Amino acid sequence: MKVIVIRSGSSLLFSEFGTRHVKVGDVVLLDAQTLCGAEPEGNVTTTTIYLDRDYVIDQVFWQYSAQFCDRHNARDFFESHYSTPAQIVRIGEDRAGMVTPWLDELASLSLDGPQPERFLRAQALLFSVLDVIVPFMATAAGTPSIVRGSAVVPAAPRHREFKPLRVEAHHIAQLIREEPARQWTGTCVRGQDTPAGVVRAVSVSSLASRALTTPPVMDPAPSDMGTFAPGSTTLPTAQMRSWLV
Repeated sequence: MKVIVIRSGSSLLFSEFGTRHVKVGDVVLLDAQTLCGAEPEGNVTTTTIYLDRDYVIDQVFWQYSAQFCDRHNARDFFESHYSTPAQIVRIGEDRAGMVTPWLDELASLSLDGPQPERFLRAQALLFSVLDVIVPFMATAAGTPSIVRGSAVVPAAPRHREFKPLRVEAHHIAQLIREEPARQWTGTCVRGQDTPAGVVRAVSVSSLASRALTTPPVMDPAPSDMGTFAPGSTTLPTAQMRSWLV
């Protein structure tokens, strides 16, 4: 995605909106894979900000985190709310002059490529520029709505479902950390002085690693309470409760 700020001069612009005249105080917004050409009228100076689309959607997700459950909701909202592939917004010469020093500093930080130690400063400058431009953007009507998603999809902390862990799960996780190359099974675990109660003859590596890093997936309990393969992302409900509750 591109944000082109006209800093001086004027130009004819050719894009999805046809042929338009742009001058100082105008900002051109182009979505990814949108063709655009320009014919300067004399001298024209511009500064172009290139934004990764996923990065922008991630900011939209946090902007409306109270309404979204996951980033898929944010992507759908972004694609419908900001559906115009190319548009020109008029922020005026005064606002263009206000963002000019921010653009200059942002450009200077970009000369040698991304610098991790200056990331926060670059992001602060970017947000300052967008804070001036975004209110003038043309958007589709509508507000974000809450859509319940799967717990395995990245979500805001307030929407994540965390389950309490039993002592046995912590113990199994410790065994796996000590011998990660070993093919652990319920039988092997019982031979390692595991606390009473671990009596499931199943592969435990997937369960223990997922139990400590991600919310569990609570699927309807099937009639077969047999084994599940290592790397599996689901576990029968009753079996999950036996391990984690």
